[in-house]
Amino acid sequence: MVTNLSNPLAATAKNRRWVLFWIVWSFLLSAVYGILGSDSYLRIRDAADSDFSNQIIAAKDFLAHGFTFWNPHLGGGLASWMSQQVDSLFLTVPFLFLPPWAAYALIMGLQRFVAGYFCYRLFLRLNIGQIASLFGGILFSLNSWNVDDWTLSDGFGPPATPLYLYLFDRLLDLPSKKLALALSGCLGILIGIGGSAAHFTPFFLVFLPLWFLIVRRVSILKTWPFFISLTIGAILAEGPESWALYSFSLDSTRILIPPSTDSGFPSLLAQTKDYFSHILAIPMWGFLVVALAGFFLHGKNDGLFKKALILFALFLLFQPVSSWSFFLLSLKMPYTGGNIMDLRQFSFFSSVLVTALGLRLILHALQESTTLTLIWKTRLAVFVPAVFIIPALFAWNNLTVNLARRTHSDNYRVLFENSALKELAATTKNDKPFRVASLVASRPTTASASGYHFFPNYSATYGFQTIDGFYHMYSQRLYQYWLRVVSGIVTERPELQEDMKFLQFLYTPRSHGFDRDQAMIPVANPAPIEFADWYNLDMLSLANTRFIFSHWPLRHPDLELLHDPVAERKVRQQWEQYRKREMVLKVIQGEPPPQALYVYENRAVLPRAFLVGQVQAFPDPTSLLNTLATRSSAELARIALVEQGELADISRYASPIAPTIVDVSYPRPDRVIIKSAAKTPSILVLTDNYDPHWRVRVDGMEKKIFPVYHLYRGVELEQGNHEITMEYEPTPWVRILLPQW
Repeated sequence: MVTNLSNPLAATAKNRRWVLFWIVWSFLLSAVYGILGSDSYLRIRDAADSDFSNQIIAAKDFLAHGFTFWNPHLGGGLASWMSQQVDSLFLTVPFLFLPPWAAYALIMGLQRFVAGYFCYRLFLRLNIGQIASLFGGILFSLNSWNVDDWTLSDGFGPPATPLYLYLFDRLLDLPSKKLALALSGCLGILIGIGGSAAHFTPFFLVFLPLWFLIVRRVSILKTWPFFISLTIGAILAEGPESWALYSFSLDSTRILIPPSTDSGFPSLLAQTKDYFSHILAIPMWGFLVVALAGFFLHGKNDGLFKKALILFALFLLFQPVSSWSFFLLSLKMPYTGGNIMDLRQFSFFSSVLVTALGLRLILHALQESTTLTLIWKTRLAVFVPAVFIIPALFAWNNLTVNLARRTHSDNYRVLFENSALKELAATTKNDKPFRVASLVASRPTTASASGYHFFPNYSATYGFQTIDGFYHMYSQRLYQYWLRVVSGIVTERPELQEDMKFLQFLYTPRSHGFDRDQAMIPVANPAPIEFADWYNLDMLSLANTRFIFSHWPLRHPDLELLHDPVAERKVRQQWEQYRKREMVLKVIQGEPPPQALYVYENRAVLPRAFLVGQVQAFPDPTSLLNTLATRSSAELARIALVEQGELADISRYASPIAPTIVDVSYPRPDRVIIKSAAKTPSILVLTDNYDPHWRVRVDGMEKKIFPVYHLYRGVELEQGNHEITMEYEPTPWVRILLPQW
């Protein structure tokens, strides 16, 4: 990096000015995420994929309880590592003291600053030059500006790639090798905290040595001790989470996902075409045009350009070459729960490097050409600003098109300040525990505008606990249970069985807008869904599902309509007549269209905890679940269904009715206290998800906790009054090494 060594004060002042420039630039770029307050733009990837919801939940839990090990908000309760709250401590901090939309805007701005400023500083260290380095930083900070842009789940992983490269490069220059080794370990911990164990950190540990080997041409003998120290630090930060995920995966739906297969040569050819059309979309083509122009003008003998081009080609081609290699060798690629091809994420950063080097070569060619020297000098004032303005305008064009299409539906107020749900949350705040479920048209995708759908995890931000949801990983028990809940939908759409290995929704019948394009069309008087034809309300009642939120009217004798969104549907119909510009203006004026939701109360809902006096045992889970799907909620309230071997003697449970008093309280998400009284020996049923790490004590004495109704927790109780305490107790090393929980 070029600095003024003769005047360090001037160099420091210059650096400060550049820091200020990047701060202003970054927060201007991210202004769309906060400038309208609660009406600001919120991307589908952060909303529908529930990263945003989970940050809000994590912050609320921490402020109320401190570190916890159990997430009670989603899908009947999940271990924390099964949800998107993993890797979220660093990102959760702004949500602790800012309104959610402001915390989101701050994180987006910090992502842009880290990406742009440190890309600029890193390129200066490569002696690319001031203008080309600035151009590279701007390109990298712009990213793609579409629905595939950096998200909350990216955290400070991909956007911080140049930061980690820059810091490691500086560490190699330290005179004290001991200090460099120690700081390398600290940098590894920072990488582990900033990025995802599944999607960034392991891939960066591959990218880093390749960067120094190919681009920096630094000897492996010089870097390996520091790289090992960095790796150890990253493992310390990510290892416990990775081990927990791996351990749990053996009993999760991930194990049910078969190895990836190809139908043959045409299929793989089509996949390869789709890959390149996606990853080489504009603006990547524009980048490569600049790079190739520089190469042909001046770069044929430029070693750094060629090395950068090799790096770019390596990461661009890694995925298709691997796929074709597996295909030609007749091998099947195992499903790992994450994309083992995520090395492609570094192709964007590598393309920015190649483009910046191409610009540097163009500038050199202009300066050295005798015929173009005069033109270069006279047009410099126009050429240089154009270099920066053109990509910025292109990115802003993409962004404004996105805004016009999505701002009216994808903002905090539309998704998380529904007046009917806020009122319901306020009136039921002190009620006994219950859960809610949501009917949505389809799974969230980057093509679906989230404001037209109310996905299950949104409910948790209102303070509700859900029986459905979207999570990274969940148990096979929940999946098998949910297949029976939506058996009518699965019969109509059998391919949903694969989708449901990732998420549980009350999917909507095809006739009522299963296709998201149909779902987006407001209907003045939509036909009601015959609930019993498609869903098992008895199993939802057993799951303590008291309320159901839906975009469509429902019909069932046990469902009572609490809110009919007549006014909301009328407003949304008016909005469909607006032009895009009018939609944006309406949002700026603070008038986005409200979410039109029907709210129903399930009058057959069972309490969160209850006692049963009879037991029926089954030889295997399938027979138990099939029987469960045929029982009414009244029958399920009297007879516990268990697998053979869970109870030593079921004959002692013969009472048709067990008069009881059951009171449930949750001092913490990972602690439950239940007080009960019964006249006969009984089974206590708590309809929170079963997990082998839960421990139960009855009147201070530890007892066995076992699965009942396949999914929930059961405890044997003697006649009399009892106090039952359940606590989630993962192994001690988890508590020590994962304090963020």
